[in-house]
Amino acid sequence: MKVIFILTRNRRKYKFAVLGTKKTIYRGADGFSLCIGSMDSQAYMTGNIVSRLPADLSSEVFEELLRTPHVRIERIVSNGHSSPQSGWYDQEESEWVVVLSGTGAILFENGEEVVLKPGDSVHIPAHTRHRVAWTDRSQPTVWLAVFYR
Repeated sequence: MKVIFILTRNRRKYKFAVLGTKKTIYRGADGFSLCIGSMDSQAYMTGNIVSRLPADLSSEVFEELLRTPHVRIERIVSNGHSSPQSGWYDQEESEWVVVLSGTGAILFENGEEVVLKPGDSVHIPAHTRHRVAWTDRSQPTVWLAVFYR
């Protein structure tokens, strides 16, 4: 079964298709909604992806929301965090990430820095070395990361 991810914010739609079996709908603040599923799916889960943020943000919080053999979706909550200076992410999976609230920047090994505000997204192909350069210190930054093969 084909699973379609549709992220909308104030009527702008971002679509992403992978294989899977469940349907999930997330509705968040600031007009965000995320629908994951197919028209014939009868499994529904609902929740707000930008509410109920962790109280302890002394370190970044990674929460797995969905996993199938081909896709993994995480909510990442940062507050003034960055990747270690000595380390780069070099992942087996491709990644599509969108910032739902707050602000952050991704630094690529080639020196390019991409600043992401709410609604901004970036696609990172597998084995593209990158790191989180910085995240907002004045408020939590909520990322939605979709990893896929």
